[in-house]
Amino acid sequence: MKKLFEKPSFQYTFVLAIVAIVCGLAIGLVNYATEGRIAQNIIDNKLEAYSLVLPGFDKYDEVDVDGDPASVISKVIGKDVDGLIIGYIYEVYATNKFGYMRIVISVNNSGTILGAEFIEINQTLNVNGTKTNLSRYVGASIYDLEPNGDLISGATYSLTTVQVMLADVAVAHRNTVIEPELTYQDWFGMTISNYLNQTLSLSEVTIG
Repeated sequence: MKKLFEKPSFQYTFVLAIVAIVCGLAIGLVNYATEGRIAQNIIDNKLEAYSLVLPGFDKYDEVDVDGDPASVISKVIGKDVDGLIIGYIYEVYATNKFGYMRIVISVNNSGTILGAEFIEINQTLNVNGTKTNLSRYVGASIYDLEPNGDLISGATYSLTTVQVMLADVAVAHRNTVIEPELTYQDWFGMTISNYLNQTLSLSEVTIG
């Protein structure tokens, strides 16, 4: 065994093995120490984005994305401080030949886009124009996608990707929003008390 350790090739291999083990342990410890912080940073960044696109946002409920387009990677129901639903927030990720982009979009119950922001945008052409184009859809219907104002030219592929992402949100929104039940007034155009008052008035006229 002593002679084995005296061989230069064995010494070299042994030293490399020790260095590899030490480096592996160090990397593992660093990952373990930073994993929780990274996960918390992701949550903090999302919450900040939610607040940007949904005024009055205070809390949220996660919603399953099963059945939604693949680009929709998460969605939540946004609520105010009283726990009332004020909108639905969608996180969308897509790629094209110029790079990738990640967008957060909020939509109200009727389908109006309340806010839209890029969390990440990695495009080689006209990034500012792409950001402006996304902002043009705020206030529009997620189902019609008619921009408010002229779109910026010079980033055709990026604009097409944004429009596809918005169309995917429209599908996810239909899957998410539960239409409220119609009230008596919605069905008949009057409240029960008005209906009764009108019936009594007609009876009095008939009797008179």
